[in-house]
Amino acid sequence: MRALLHKKWLKRIMLQLNSIQFHISFYFSALILLIITIIGLVSYEKFSNTLESNAEDYNLQLTQQVKENIDYYIRYMDDISSIVQTSPSIQQYFSSNEKGSITQTEEQEKRITGFFQSFINARNDIVSIFAFGYNGQVLKSDPNLKIKDNYKIEDLDWYQAAKDSDGKPVVSTSHVQTFVNDPRWVVSLSKELKSTDNHERKGILLIDLNYKIISEICNKVKLGGKGYIFIIDKQGNIVYHPQQKLIYNRLKEEMIPQELNSQGKSFVVNHDGDRKLYTISTSDLTGWKVVSVTNVNDMIMDGEETKKFFFMMIIISILLSLLIALIISNRVSRPIKKLELSMKQVEIGNFDIVLDLPYNHEVGRLSKSFNMMTIKIKELMQQVVYEQKALRKSEIKALQSQINPHFLYNTLDSIIWMAESNRNEEVIDMTSSLAKLFRISLNKGEETISIRGEIEHVKNYLLIQEMRYSNKLDFIIDVDPAIMSYQTIKLILQPIVENAIYHGIKNKTGKGLIRILGKEVEGKILFQVIDNGVGMDSEQIKNIYSDEHRKHSKGNGVGVKNVHERIQIYYGPDFGVSFESEVDRGTTVYIWMPVVTI
Repeated sequence: MRALLHKKWLKRIMLQLNSIQFHISFYFSALILLIITIIGLVSYEKFSNTLESNAEDYNLQLTQQVKENIDYYIRYMDDISSIVQTSPSIQQYFSSNEKGSITQTEEQEKRITGFFQSFINARNDIVSIFAFGYNGQVLKSDPNLKIKDNYKIEDLDWYQAAKDSDGKPVVSTSHVQTFVNDPRWVVSLSKELKSTDNHERKGILLIDLNYKIISEICNKVKLGGKGYIFIIDKQGNIVYHPQQKLIYNRLKEEMIPQELNSQGKSFVVNHDGDRKLYTISTSDLTGWKVVSVTNVNDMIMDGEETKKFFFMMIIISILLSLLIALIISNRVSRPIKKLELSMKQVEIGNFDIVLDLPYNHEVGRLSKSFNMMTIKIKELMQQVVYEQKALRKSEIKALQSQINPHFLYNTLDSIIWMAESNRNEEVIDMTSSLAKLFRISLNKGEETISIRGEIEHVKNYLLIQEMRYSNKLDFIIDVDPAIMSYQTIKLILQPIVENAIYHGIKNKTGKGLIRILGKEVEGKILFQVIDNGVGMDSEQIKNIYSDEHRKHSKGNGVGVKNVHERIQIYYGPDFGVSFESEVDRGTTVYIWMPVVTI
């Protein structure tokens, strides 16, 4: 048993060693390893130390530039707050009269709201502007923003920080502004409102900012493929991070303690499996720390000298790769070319070809699969021929079943009876309808017919039946003229109508009515054959195609099933015949077919 397992194990190993995948993997792995080793050894000493040093200086310059841009942006927002504070409307609105009441009017509020809104319209980074007076007045840029009930604005951090800052602007970290009915992630700039002479403290101004400008400032800086910039405050709270959601969901962590306690401007650590350079620049205005994170491996690829050197090495590597690839491809392509020639023989219809490739790897196994495929295709083609013959037989059976001898005998008997009664015009009409019925049924041997011809055929059939059952049957044909030129397989409607007469109308008390409707619905043709006959229950509808139903059918029992099968053979399973019926209320037959033009 052990010897047998050992033999199977050796056989499996030999199979892997003989595979094309192994040969290609071995040669190209050796080639790539050789090239990488040469490039690594030659370039490491020459560039790594110099480029790392240059990259640190470069990253520091970029980080300081980002810090200065953010400081400029904060100063600009502070200028906006100063414009708001010194606005005469704001000063007047928050001024107190002798009685201590607030001098405000609806016109003032609208003017100030419009004033706030003008800043928001001009800058899409401003989310909202609020002004909270110490005497309870509240102004806001958007009248639809509602302050939640029983919410103490005075207890919020940004409110207290602005109140304690003696008129200086205070910039918060990112947070959700929860006191409004539409909470959003924002950075808040708050500032105490004072009179123009700075003697009277009026309230707190709040400007909520989104991340748009800060994000744009940080994202403009390119720090290699994996580098990015984020911002923390003095306490180490995240102000901005390009992967903020991952940070707050604790799917990603930053080295906050090291960044807060770093004495220098940069440090290198191994983090998240990479060797990373952290560069820090601190804002004197806000106390924020702008931190850039760069993958050291990305930095080594910078520099014109490095690019030229690697370009030369790439050219040499390509030449070596081409030389070895030609040798390998020649060995691999020979059996594949034989397979290609055999496939071309199959394309021109030669399924008797047998491919013999004496290889144990994938191409040899593929040749065996190819031989099996050609045999299977040949069998399938024979099967298709057989199915086509069966289809023709089914069509012939359908044509023969449309006008059975019983119907023809009764029609001729009716013609004789009318002739003996000297009803010559009716004899002519019935004979003419019968002749047209046969002519359209034959249709010169064609398998398809226009809808106009199909309608004419069923009309002639109904005319004959109407004359036979003069006091028993009436019919209406209402077909959209727009679909008359479309094509259909022939003898679709007549078996359905015949079924309606023999199973619905004939057993009905009183005069029966058959309506034939036709139209285009959502790119499909829909025919409806509606009768007011005795109808069917759900069990009868379920067994409409069964052998038992056809056995007890007095009319053309095979016709309905044949129509359904022929439609699906020609047009697919999405089309066919369905029934909807109610006992003593009648039956509706739905016939779905595709739109087919000449």
